[in-house]
Amino acid sequence: MSDNPYATPTANLQSKSTDKAPVKQFPRFTTWAVVGLSIITMGIYTIYWLYSRTQILNTLLPENKIPSWLTTSSLIVFFLYLVMSFAPLANNGVMPNGMDAFSLVINLAYIVLFITWAFSFRSRLNTLSGSNKGDLFWLGGILTFFINVYYFQYRINQIHDHG
Repeated sequence: MSDNPYATPTANLQSKSTDKAPVKQFPRFTTWAVVGLSIITMGIYTIYWLYSRTQILNTLLPENKIPSWLTTSSLIVFFLYLVMSFAPLANNGVMPNGMDAFSLVINLAYIVLFITWAFSFRSRLNTLSGSNKGDLFWLGGILTFFINVYYFQYRINQIHDHG
C-alpha cells in the first residue's frame, strides 16, 4: 500500500490458469442445432453426436477410454430399437404377436445402455476439463440423466466461450 493517494493502484490482473484446451478439441456447435437435428432425425443424431464425441474423448484420454463394448452394444440395441419402432407399420399398425415383450426388453436395454454411456462420457469430460464439483464447467448428474447430449454440448460451448 502506498502513502500517495494519487498513485496508480496495484493489483494482480493475472487470470487463474484454467487450461481447458483439451476440451476445445470438441467442435463448438450450437445446442439448438443439436436439438433440431435430433428431432428431425428421430433421435439418430443424438446417438451420432455421442458416438463421434466419444471417439474424440477416447483419443484425448487414452488411459481412461469409454469401453468399446459399451458403444458397440449401445449402437446395436439402438438400431434394434428403431426396427422395433417401425414393426407395427409392416403389420397394419399392430405389433406382431410375441413382439411386445421383445420390444419392451429392447427399449429397457437401450435406456440402460444409453444412460450408462452418457454417465461414462460425463465423468471423462469432467476429468478432461479438470472440473471439480461446484466449478462452473462441472457436469452434474441430474442434467446428465435428463438432457445428456444437449447438456454436454452446452457445457462444451461454455468452455469454448469462457475457458
